[in-house]
Amino acid sequence: IAEILGNTPMDAVRFRKLFLSMLDQYDVGLIPVALDRVSAGDFDRMRRRNIRRLIVLGCGDERMPPEKRDHGLFTGQERDLLAEHSLMVGGGEGELWREYSLMLHTLSLPHEQLILSRPEKNLKGDLSLPAFVYSQAERLFCLSPERPDPTRLRLSAFGPALSAAANAVEGPGANEEEKAAAAWFRKNEPGRLEALREAVSRGRENLSEATVRGLYGKTPYISPSRLDSFSDCRFRYYCQYGLKAEKEEEAGFHPPEIGTFTHRILERCGREVMELGGFHSVSDNQLIRICESAIEDYIHEELDDFREKSRRFRHLFDRVAADVKEIVLDAAEELRKSDFEPLSFELDLSKLSKEVPLDEGMPLRTGTADRVDGWIHEDRLYLRIVDYKTGKQQFNLSDIYYGHRLQMLLYLSMLTEESERLYGRKAGPAGVIYLPAKKELLRFSREPEEAEEQKERTNARRRSGVVLDEEAVKAAWETGEGKLFIPVSGKSGGLYVSLEQMGQLYRHADRCLQEMARELQQGKVEAGPSYRDEDDNACSTCPYESICRFEDGRNGESLRREPKLKETEIWAHWAEEETET
Repeated sequence: IAEILGNTPMDAVRFRKLFLSMLDQYDVGLIPVALDRVSAGDFDRMRRRNIRRLIVLGCGDERMPPEKRDHGLFTGQERDLLAEHSLMVGGGEGELWREYSLMLHTLSLPHEQLILSRPEKNLKGDLSLPAFVYSQAERLFCLSPERPDPTRLRLSAFGPALSAAANAVEGPGANEEEKAAAAWFRKNEPGRLEALREAVSRGRENLSEATVRGLYGKTPYISPSRLDSFSDCRFRYYCQYGLKAEKEEEAGFHPPEIGTFTHRILERCGREVMELGGFHSVSDNQLIRICESAIEDYIHEELDDFREKSRRFRHLFDRVAADVKEIVLDAAEELRKSDFEPLSFELDLSKLSKEVPLDEGMPLRTGTADRVDGWIHEDRLYLRIVDYKTGKQQFNLSDIYYGHRLQMLLYLSMLTEESERLYGRKAGPAGVIYLPAKKELLRFSREPEEAEEQKERTNARRRSGVVLDEEAVKAAWETGEGKLFIPVSGKSGGLYVSLEQMGQLYRHADRCLQEMARELQQGKVEAGPSYRDEDDNACSTCPYESICRFEDGRNGESLRREPKLKETEIWAHWAEEETET
C-alpha cells in the first residue's frame, strides 16, 4: 500500500478499502484447520516442521501428482511449446515439477511415522494404481501393504454402517460386525432399521397396477429408443423413465450438447445441398461455406454469440466445429460415391401410428430418423436409414438377439410399411447404417508405416450397419472400386442379410417390444442387468448403481449373461421359434 500511495496522506476509510482489496488477492485456508492437535490440509498448506506422525490419504496414481486440468486458452503441451521459445505463460511441465517439490517437502516433515494410504478403486469404480512414491517406499524399505478389514471400516461411517445393518436384517448369514451395526441402529435409529426390515422383506417386487398407471399412464407408451435401456436392466428403466431420477451434472459443453450441435449442422448442410441440386452438384469449397454459415447461426441462436463464455470454451468449441466440417465432407464424399440420395432429414416418425399387438394395444411412441436415403431400381424404391452417432456404436447379431440395437430396424420396418404415404411408391428395405459423427483419434503403439496408417484411417471411415445382401443394392450403396464406407465384414460392424432374414429381424424386434410392453404392464422392476464381460455390461455405465445395491445371486436376482452366439445358431433359433408359434 505504501508503494502505491507514496507520501500521499490517507484517511481510515480509504485505508480499509485498499487493505480489503489486497486481502482479496490471497487464498486463506478454512478456519479452523485443526482439531485439538491434529491438522488437516493439502500438500501446499503443510508448513509445520514439528510433525510427529503424518498420514497421507489417497496415494493413487491419479492424485500424486494430481491430474491438472488445463485452464485458460492453452493446453499443457502448448504451454511447454511456448516455453521452449522463451514465452513463459506458466503451467505445463513446470507445474508438474512444482508438485514433485511439494510432495518431497511434505513427505519429509514427520520425524516419527509416515503412513501412506491408497484406495483400491477410484471414484468411478475402476482399479486405482498406486502412486510412484507409494511403490518406491514399498520397494526401498521392503514393506508389505496392510489391508484393513473392510467390514470394520464400514462401521466408521453412517451410510456404510446402515448398509451393514441391512445385511444383518436380510438373514442369518450376517457376521459379528453387521450384527453390531444392526444392534446400534435398533437402539439409536429404530425407525430406519424398521424401514430396512420392511424393504428387505418385500424385495424388488412387481409394482402394483395403480403404481404402474401413476408412473406410466393408463395406457403406457413404449418406444424403440427406450428398448435398449429396458433390455439392459428393468430396474434401470424404472429409475430412468418411471421415477425420472436424474444424476446431477456439472454445467459445461458435454457430449450430449456436442451430439445435438453435430446433428443440427449435418441436417442444415444436407437440406441446403439438396436445394442446390444434391451433393454431386456442390464442391467441397461450397460445402465448407454452407457448413460455416450453419455454425455461425448456431453460435448466434444457441450460444448468444459467446457472451459470458470463457476463452477456453470458445477454443474447445472451435475444435469441435473443425471436426464437424471434416464429418460433413466425409458424408458428402460417401453420397457422391452412392446411387442413394437423401429423401428426408430429421424425419419425425411419431405420425406413423402403430400399436404393439397385446390384448390391450399399446401405442408405440417413435422418435426421429436422422436421415432417410432412397434409390429406385426397376420401379421399386429402396430405403436406408442413416443414424448419426457421436459415440461408438456397432451392429452385432448377438446384440440384436438379446434385444439391443433394435431402434433403427423398427424405424426401417415402419418406413417401408408407410412408404406410399411418405414417398408415393412402395418400398423395400436396403438397410440401416451408423455414420460416425465424431472424429476418430488413431492410436499406434509405435511410429506407423505409411501403409499401416492409411489402412487404419480407411477402417475408421467404415460405417457399421445392416445391409440387404443383394448385389444390385450393394453396388448402388457405394459405387466404383475401392470401397471406403460400406462395411465389408462382421469385424467392421457389417451384417449382411437376405430379404427373408430382414423379415426375421423385424419380427424379432416386434417380439421384443411385446415383451417390454407386457412386463411394463406387470410392473416388473427387478434388477437383472445384461452382462457380456467385465468391461461390457449394464452395471458399468449405470448411474443408479448407488441405489440399486445389486449383487449377483442375491435375493433371487442374477446377471443376464449374454454370451456371443454364432450367426447360424441365431438364425436357426428364430426359425424354430417362428415355426412353433
